[in-house]
Amino acid sequence: MSRQAKKSVAQSAGDWLYRMFGGKIEAAGYGPRWQGVSSISNLSEAAHAGSRTIQSRTIGGVVNNPWLAKAVESLVSNLIGSGIVTRSKCETDSIREQLQNELERWLETCDIEERHDFYGLQTQITRELVIKGEAFVQLIQQGTKLSLKTIPADMVDASLNRELGENRYITAGIEFDEYGQRIAYHVLPRRRGTSILQNLGHVRIPAEDMLHVFVSIEPGQVRGLSWFTSVLLRAQTLDSYEDAQLKRQQVAALFAGFIRDVDGTSNPLEGEQKDGIFESGIEPGAVHFLPAGSDIEFPNMPDVSDFPSFIQWQLRAMAAGLGLTYEQLTGDYSNSTYSSSRAALLEFRRRIESIQHTVLVKQCLQPIYERLVALWALEGTIDLSAYSAEPEAFHKAEYLPPAWPWVDPESDAKAAILEIENGLTSRSRVVAQRGFSVEEIDAERKRDSERERGLTNPLSAGTNPAPKTEDAA
Repeated sequence: MSRQAKKSVAQSAGDWLYRMFGGKIEAAGYGPRWQGVSSISNLSEAAHAGSRTIQSRTIGGVVNNPWLAKAVESLVSNLIGSGIVTRSKCETDSIREQLQNELERWLETCDIEERHDFYGLQTQITRELVIKGEAFVQLIQQGTKLSLKTIPADMVDASLNRELGENRYITAGIEFDEYGQRIAYHVLPRRRGTSILQNLGHVRIPAEDMLHVFVSIEPGQVRGLSWFTSVLLRAQTLDSYEDAQLKRQQVAALFAGFIRDVDGTSNPLEGEQKDGIFESGIEPGAVHFLPAGSDIEFPNMPDVSDFPSFIQWQLRAMAAGLGLTYEQLTGDYSNSTYSSSRAALLEFRRRIESIQHTVLVKQCLQPIYERLVALWALEGTIDLSAYSAEPEAFHKAEYLPPAWPWVDPESDAKAAILEIENGLTSRSRVVAQRGFSVEEIDAERKRDSERERGLTNPLSAGTNPAPKTEDAA
């Protein structure tokens, strides 16, 4: 059965289910309250159809709208910060140290364009993920050297859909086999809008050489959706409203008053007259003469005394749609309390940590590290036979995001100590939550201790030498 036939059968089944049960469920009804409400039956197809429009509008909004620009910076800085650090967890000490040394050297030279180190590329990838909803990273292998290149999402042609035969097909620029596994990406050689070489077709890149990073909203989703999709229209409408209010106040400030000439003989000020009206200039504080018998009326404009609270509620809705707190979106902490801020930050951190480990690590950082280890084995940097026998042992790694700043440092530190002392957690886990490796901390403490023993007059941490006293005369 073809895919189109399967879709028709599924639609018929859905219609039957609605006839049987839809009338009893409000959300499945078609009453007056549902008129004009949009519905999406296939999110993946809807995302493909509107991807270019959504992405271009999001980019325009981020460039021109200060709230959206702030949202991007807040999301990227919290997701990546200074970079997610990879640490080998190979159980053999010598191999672990060797892998870590090779990784440290590679971090500085990984960018094919030689503009970023690995942490700079992480930031670039995360910005693509947030703004466009997806990021593509090409793995370029030259011999046993691996380089990375970030591919703009619009270069993976979402409009390319084609049946290839033998149950293979292309959907939104991505090629699938008969089992639904990704086997290739079809990439434009130039970005749309460039003035040269427009009709070169597509470049087919095997799936093992391309990483596709995105948050999946539903099973079977092929392409990502911009994180700003739910707030774009609200942001644009709010921006227009703010502009209108600003223009209203600007126009009102241009007129300080009008002087009415009762009998047509008064002319206390010198100036130019136009159509019998004396003008001192359209500028802030201007005074204007009206001819005898004339009057002027302004429309009754709605009161804007609730303007700040109205804007705040709109921004709160935008923050909720973006997964941020109101304070993170606006930088306004004037109405925040300690307890509410702490509760909001804890929920926000849970979401960020979920994306860090299920999206950025799983879809990007871990595949890159495994590819690197395999190449190091091929070139003889690590023992090939040992790696071939048990590659999973060499692939073990931990990924350490930057530590969260403490809301209450003293209380948090005491709580961590109590948990360790009572066996509720391990020191390794607490250290990892702060963005470090316990091996690294222990090595630094050992070096500090050895350096302190080498001093002539070692001092305990936090102590000062006793002050000298002079003999009494």
